[in-house]
Amino acid sequence: MIHLVDNTLRDGEQSPGVMFSSREKMTIAYLLADSGIKHIEAGCPAVCEEERDTIKVLAKSGIDASIYSWNRAKKEDIVFSFLCGVKNLIISMPVSDQMITKKLRKNRNYVLDHFSSVVEFAVERGAEVVCGLEDASRADITFLKKLCMQLEKSGADRIRISDTLGVLYPEKTTLLIKEIKSIVGIPIEFHGHNNFGLANANAISAFLAGAEYIDTSILGIGDGCGITALEEFVSGVEFILKIPTGVNIGALKSLADTLLLALKLELWPWKPVLGKNNYTHESGIHIDGLLKDPENYEIVSPESFGIRRKFVLGKHSGKHSVAYFCKILGLETSNIDIEHLTNLIKQKTIAKNEVLSVDEIRKLYFMLITENHNIQAGAVCF
Repeated sequence: MIHLVDNTLRDGEQSPGVMFSSREKMTIAYLLADSGIKHIEAGCPAVCEEERDTIKVLAKSGIDASIYSWNRAKKEDIVFSFLCGVKNLIISMPVSDQMITKKLRKNRNYVLDHFSSVVEFAVERGAEVVCGLEDASRADITFLKKLCMQLEKSGADRIRISDTLGVLYPEKTTLLIKEIKSIVGIPIEFHGHNNFGLANANAISAFLAGAEYIDTSILGIGDGCGITALEEFVSGVEFILKIPTGVNIGALKSLADTLLLALKLELWPWKPVLGKNNYTHESGIHIDGLLKDPENYEIVSPESFGIRRKFVLGKHSGKHSVAYFCKILGLETSNIDIEHLTNLIKQKTIAKNEVLSVDEIRKLYFMLITENHNIQAGAVCF
């Protein structure tokens, strides 16, 4: 079984310039829960009083999902979370030699002792603890395994493997997850960043390698280039692997639209899964194939996401596309040369360097009708 941990409200808000209001956080959280997400990372209580107030409201809301807080490996952070009414804790600490020596200015023994101490402090007070291993993808594997075994003994409920810089690739992700799974009995969670565009591929690889929990965010927003996108991961697992995720596919676009409204942004047309260009077709070969059977060029129908398929006419259009488009517009094609109209559309598109509007297509059609009429009239007069 797969468990999705949504990070939109925490890692997502770490995106440059992103800051949600309390109401926006509440709305997004409720929509996530309604869509089938059962684990929501709400924020970091140590950040500020406003953050704590919002987390308190979420914790008391009765929302149908577990609310988590993110914490540094500091006892004061744990106390802040408890004061917010949250006892599902992500406790994070750097684990690569680079970060241990250059960020913490400590050594491996310090991490082993300090991390375990903070985990025990939280567990003794009734917390469920997820140990976030920051920069685990660059950590020494022998040290990483030793740390994971010690954290399990300290009472950790699961281990979060964080690819903080997005430097993993699927094969390496698989090996890393299997290495950790081989030495601990608690569940593994994967948190992948998208610095090199590999977050979703790595998340799917982590899941197939045995990671029971996968971190996502709506549209993949997050620190840097973001993390695994909820809609990409769910769609990949559901439609490629044919494995149910428990997420309502039809709710994904609504989640994205709500987020974009809060961010005052528009969705990039080429965005995987939900971008409009996934379901907008110009190529004559593609449109001909789609008209014969949509599954020729679509693994999943746009209607599954509440999106409408769209055909446009341009440089790459063929006569079948033009004939179909005319039929939709109610334009009779039996009295015109479709190939001629197709060539006119291509020429006009090339001249404009963009696809044509419906009005422009109508004008070309009636221009051709007029030409045909004049030719025929001239022939009669002659």
